[in-house]
Amino acid sequence: AETGHPLIISDVQKDERHLKAFDRKTQFLTRNILCVPLILHRQVVGVLQVLNKRDGEFTQRDVDLLSSIASYAAIAIENARLYDQAQREIAERVRAEEELRMYQEHLEELVEERTADLRASEERYRRLFDGVPVGLFRTTPEGQVLDANLANVQMFGFPSREELLAGNVISDYVDPQDRAQWQALMEREGQVRDFEAKMYRQDGAVIWVNDDARAVKNEQGQVLYYEGSLEDITERKRAEAELRKYREHLEELVEER
Repeated sequence: AETGHPLIISDVQKDERHLKAFDRKTQFLTRNILCVPLILHRQVVGVLQVLNKRDGEFTQRDVDLLSSIASYAAIAIENARLYDQAQREIAERVRAEEELRMYQEHLEELVEERTADLRASEERYRRLFDGVPVGLFRTTPEGQVLDANLANVQMFGFPSREELLAGNVISDYVDPQDRAQWQALMEREGQVRDFEAKMYRQDGAVIWVNDDARAVKNEQGQVLYYEGSLEDITERKRAEAELRKYREHLEELVEER
């Protein structure tokens, strides 16, 4: 059966391939055997075996029946494997997202704790600002970039911070409606959390970003600038799309069977 073909052994005791020590140990007498391969994607993944036909010897009809059962069994085994794999991938995704959320919360706490120190020391501020591994920014309501850290510069593919500061963030949105929605949320709530949008890099490539930001206002309530963080989630969006497609395919397989 490992060759990919069914196998009938009419007299096991005369076949040298049979492990007779097993019969002696279990006190079970094996007379005849029918084996059919479990085949999936043209590969043998297992063997389905039937022992000691009650009446007579195994026939081609028995082979056909057991081969049909083996076909369904192979599909069921593969579906179970795919389901288990999907569950593990989902659990890993949830764990990764939880770690990311905790990291973002830690980052927010860190920024709040260091605010007083940042005002007192521009050098210490710059070291911390540039050391954060996510893109930090500060912009005006009109889209002028006031400041950005090195991670932000690298994320958008600019050769220098100065060239990034010379641009306008509004033109970086692939869909202008995303910026309009972002602006409306900011004006209404004073902050934006987990806002996902597609943006252009300096070389024209498109990336997905996750945007967390808040409005900084003066004593009169006027917005001075926006500040926040950008995270490149392009790979995560791609992986989510692939996982969604995979799960849909798995559901189709289950429905077909």
